[in-house]
Amino acid sequence: MRTYFKEELKERNIILARSGETPEKIEIDQDEIKVYAKDEVYHIPVESLRGKAIMDRLNYKGELTQEIYI
Repeated sequence: MRTYFKEELKERNIILARSGETPEKIEIDQDEIKVYAKDEVYHIPVESLRGKAIMDRLNYKGELTQEIYI
């Protein structure tokens, strides 16, 4: 399992669509991505389009200017 915390997510421009804030953390398991907001947890399958977009964003090494909303 890999965990990304708020500071790293902020640098990668990952934002919660509902609140406009950066998630507290994201945990990546074998088949599921868990996105932790202040008061809820989103479960996203790794193989879904949104899951693949999140994985691409987390693994990208270049400069990121466009936000990705969850």
